[in-house]
Amino acid sequence: MSDITFNIEKDFGTIGDGKWMRHLTLTSWNNDDAKYDLRPWNEDMTKCSKGLTFTKDELYELKDLLDEILDSEDEGDFEEPEE
Repeated sequence: MSDITFNIEKDFGTIGDGKWMRHLTLTSWNNDDAKYDLRPWNEDMTKCSKGLTFTKDELYELKDLLDEILDSEDEGDFEEPEE
């Protein structure tokens, strides 16, 4: 079994908080073309957990979906449940 290699070309920022932060990066895995990657990384970004990888086209599709959700007049899905 071979080791997985990665090269983070750009770190765009983080989502959430905690010891393992989710970073949106442009990362090359196993010397392949770099893709947009969203996954938790440790503090010094030497270890990561499972995440999601997107091509630029897929990232645009995700943006369109998020825009639809966030711009929707029916924001009831985002309300906290009543106790």
